[in-house]
Amino acid sequence: MSLTNAISAIAVVGSTSSPVSRRTGLSTALGAIAVFASVTTFVSGFLITDRMLKMFRSAEIVITTITQLSYLAAATLFIFSLRWLSRP
Repeated sequence: MSLTNAISAIAVVGSTSSPVSRRTGLSTALGAIAVFASVTTFVSGFLITDRMLKMFRSAEIVITTITQLSYLAAATLFIFSLRWLSRP
């Protein structure tokens, strides 16, 4: 996504500052379409990236909870195994 955002930003800069000596109505219209398309892609790329990061953050919380519960279960089983080893 960051590559797409960078390409869109470059396209916006290139569209707005194209060194054309003679500007016709067609070149101005095409430049405006290019700026609109690039800005739309640029903004939507950031929105999608933000949503993806939020999705991974919520998954990270679940993974952390599962990890902590597995540590608790492992510690409990370790204590019981030491107790069970005391009996031959």
